Parts: sequence; C-alpha cells; structure tokens
Amino acid sequence: MAKSISLKFAKEYGEKAIHIVRDFEVYDEDLKIKKDENFIFIPLKEKPSNELINILSNEVENIIIEKTDFTKNEKPKSLVQLLEDKLKPEVLDELPKSIDIIGDIAVIETSPSIEKYKKEIGEGLLKINGNLKTVLSKAGPISTKYRVRNYEFVAGIKKTDTEHKEFSCRYFIDLEKAYFSPRLSFEHERVASQVIEGETLVDMFSGVGPFTILAAKKNTEIKIYTIDINSYAVQFLLKNIRLNKIEKKVTTIFGDAKDIGLRHLQKSADRIIMNIPQESGKFVGVACKMLKKEGGLIHYYTFMDDSSSMKMEIRRLRGLISLADRDIKDILHSKKVKNIAPYKWQIVVDAKIA
Repeated sequence: MAKSISLKFAKEYGEKAIHIVRDFEVYDEDLKIKKDENFIFIPLKEKPSNELINILSNEVENIIIEKTDFTKNEKPKSLVQLLEDKLKPEVLDELPKSIDIIGDIAVIETSPSIEKYKKEIGEGLLKINGNLKTVLSKAGPISTKYRVRNYEFVAGIKKTDTEHKEFSCRYFIDLEKAYFSPRLSFEHERVASQVIEGETLVDMFSGVGPFTILAAKKNTEIKIYTIDINSYAVQFLLKNIRLNKIEKKVTTIFGDAKDIGLRHLQKSADRIIMNIPQESGKFVGVACKMLKKEGGLIHYYTFMDDSSSMKMEIRRLRGLISLADRDIKDILHSKKVKNIAPYKWQIVVDAKIA
C-alpha cells in the first residue's frame, strides 16, 4: 500500500475525469486507480493545479481532494491488461493482435474503429516492452516496384531506422526505404538451412539481405548473387554484408532482376529465391533461364486467397515453367507462410526444376 494525494468523485464521471487528469500528466501510473460502490479515487503525482480543478469542475460534480491508500500497479503482462482501465471493452477487443517488432520499432495496424486510440496503444506498447523506442502505424499498402510503404509516427522517438537481430545476423534497416518482414524469420532460416555447400544461389529480390546473409553465414563454400532495384535496399545490404563479415561470398547487383538475369546470370544458379509475391509470376521465365542446364531449385513466393488453393497455385507455376521450356521434376515443399489480410496468405512453393 502507498498513501498519495487523490481526486475523489462519483463513479459516473470516471472515464471523463481520468482522460482530463491524464492530459495534465499528473496521474500517478505507478498506483492503481481505486474504486468502491460509489466513488473513484485517482492517484496524483502532485497537488492538482487550479487550472486542472477548474476544468474538472465543468465536467465533474463534487470533486474532493484527499489523501488515500492505494495499491501499487503490477507491471502489466499484456497491452489489454495495461489499457483495461483506459479504454472501453469494445475498443480492447479491437486492439492489434499482430504487432511486428523490428529492432526497437513496433509496427501496428489498427482498424478504422480504433484509429483515434493509436496514441494510447503506442504508449502502452512502449510501457510493456522496455526494449522498444518507437511505435509506427502502417499508412498505406506496399508499393509494387520498390516494396516500401509509408508509416505514421505514433509514439516514442520519431524515426524509421533501426538495427534488427535475427538468427545471429544483424541488419540495418530504414522501414520507409527498404522492405523487411520479421514474420518471415523462420522462412529465412528454413531456406538457409537447405542450402548446400558449393552451391551458387541467386536472391532475385534481396532487399536488405535476410535470406542471403543467413545462407552465407551457414555455409563456408557458397557463391551468392543478390539483385534489387531499390537503391536504398542495396545500400543497406552492402552495409549488412560488411557488418556480418560475408564480403567474399556475396556479389551485390543493383538493377532490374529480368535485365540482370538475362544479361549476366544465365545458366549460373543451383538455387533461386523469388520473394516478390506481388508479381513473382512475371519473373518465372528469367528464373528458369538463370538455373543451370541440369536444373536446380526455386523457392517461389506468391499470394493466395480463398478463391484459389495450393493445388491451383502449383498448377499455375507448372504452366509458367513450361512456357520457359522447363519442367517441374518435384514439389519438395509448399505451405502458407503468413496471413496478410482476411482470407489472403503469402505462400511458398519449393520446386525442383529439370
């Protein structure tokens, strides 16, 4: 228990009064708001100013200032627990269920019905996760060509750059300049673990390097060519290659994957990563031309919704590969990788090409 100065008033004015007190930044969040059958007691850091009392008096009847015994707030274990005294139950039900943590940045996506509560959500995330410095909100879709999106600043330090750690690798990223998804972390590891010593790998849409760098660190004898059309992504990739000490294993090329593949990398690859699900079908032909004459393996990523099925997507891939005068010898793996919208998924198909 801890004794503190408090504001006491009838329960019917609770939500309105709490918001006003929070705006004046005198609410003592280390102590738990106290309630009984008739009254609410708000713990304060200091004696309320005359301005606060005047504003409250216009909204709340019979305010009493007194000393009260409060219990200390336990550190909340979840965002819902932290915000349950601040937001209505219907708002709590709409809180973001999936939050991307990239380095010290949290990225949220809110439904239109709770847009106005972003600040409370952002500040709550900073409070329950001491490693976070910034909360951003998605402010638009990912662009097709450069795979970037805009973000709205929500809370903390106003920035979009960070350092992210994943499977012993380090990545410098600016989220508004280059694509990165922490939801693909196990996919990065899955693919990298399949790479065989001595292979030549082409990462057609490498971004800042999460597939490339992990594969290079796992293998001593490997040659990797990375391609990306986003100059910022290439700059970050070059920095990340140096940071992770894999310079001798990776050749980085800035440009369009079709042009680079056809002009410089025909018949060179044992394995190709095609992580551009928005339009991967457009690049299957050039990927087939980059594979060695004896064939190789393609990790093909695309989107699928409820109007399709995995069998249909594999059939579509077979058709695209047939148009490139190649054949699928075997489907080694296929699965949903992540949900990107209601009834829409990113999927992967690992196809062995003859």
